[in-house]
Amino acid sequence: MKRHGRLFQQRGLSLIELLLAVVILSIGIVGVLKPMLSAVKVLATLDTRNAVHGWLRGKIWEIQDDAEFSKKNFNLNEQEPVLLNDRPFDFEASSQSLVTDPQELDSLRLTVSREQGGAAKILAREIYVLFPERNKENQS
Repeated sequence: MKRHGRLFQQRGLSLIELLLAVVILSIGIVGVLKPMLSAVKVLATLDTRNAVHGWLRGKIWEIQDDAEFSKKNFNLNEQEPVLLNDRPFDFEASSQSLVTDPQELDSLRLTVSREQGGAAKILAREIYVLFPERNKENQS
């Protein structure tokens, strides 16, 4: 019988080599997935913020249209819950007359807020509405 230098020839991987490969592969996968999960959270936050901005923009147009057709004093004082992107928000709107003589300019403050993790997330817009028709009525 001839001996070839080794008693047994090694075929395949040993258990230690296999475990080491699995550990290295796991570390690589976790390293790639962690930034991806962060990116998904950022995208969800941006999506919610865009939904709030769009809803507020529509609300501003609605208020301006109402003010355009309203020739009397414009008084806005609303508080209501709003559901945007399956998340509850609180909406608050208030108005204040800035010019009192002909009462033609009003300041409107619109606020959308949400409690998240003990901190309040607030988005506020302040707009000014001019009532030229109301001014004409007061002069006649």
